[in-house]
Amino acid sequence: MSILLVGNFQRDTTYADYEVSNIKIIEVKGVINNVTAKYISRNIEQSSVGNNQLIIITLDTPGGSYDSTRKIVESILASQIPIISYVYPAGAQAASAGTFILSASHIAAMAPTTNMGAATPVSIQGEDLPETLKSKASQDAAALLRELGKTRNRNVEALEATIFDSKAYSSSESIENNLIDFIAADIPELIKSLDGRNIDIESKPTTLKSVNPTISTSKMTLQENFLNFLANP
Repeated sequence: MSILLVGNFQRDTTYADYEVSNIKIIEVKGVINNVTAKYISRNIEQSSVGNNQLIIITLDTPGGSYDSTRKIVESILASQIPIISYVYPAGAQAASAGTFILSASHIAAMAPTTNMGAATPVSIQGEDLPETLKSKASQDAAALLRELGKTRNRNVEALEATIFDSKAYSSSESIENNLIDFIAADIPELIKSLDGRNIDIESKPTTLKSVNPTISTSKMTLQENFLNFLANP
């Protein structure tokens, strides 16, 4: 057992083992919108009451709706099971909205030759916002990223730079700047890297134990795919 002093309080940092025998993979590819938010929320809720002990979100997105992104962040933060966001496959990106999802997750990982960042708010057409609106949107987005950075012990200044300087980071730069936890070439390597990782689940220090888990993959339903097509600007 170890004790961490925080202000005038003591925090017990004894880590409890968390056995991971079932993992659900959620594939998120393309623009983030309200359909994406409902799709992720549905899978988190189902997994929380089902047999899955962990969710891996594979991310490849250029960004999308900020309102939808906040809903996804809320679902991740409220999750009773660990959420791992993984920018995958090689060549994928977690730009703009993807940066928030990656930062909110209990563990963030990237495949080699992927990138994240460039989260400056723009219009739905990708154009610059009027100065006053841009300032308000940027300040709001930066405040959220700061809180996510503090919650997940990530580099707050580097996260803010994705908003105010449109900074983007490669996978190697992300690990150097403490924006992600590790780089993994593929899903098997990712799962192997999870074993022994210490995270907080509902503020409880926890050590992941993952050996040969059963893996299932979730995809959007036909209705979700249709609505997602209609929602794509």
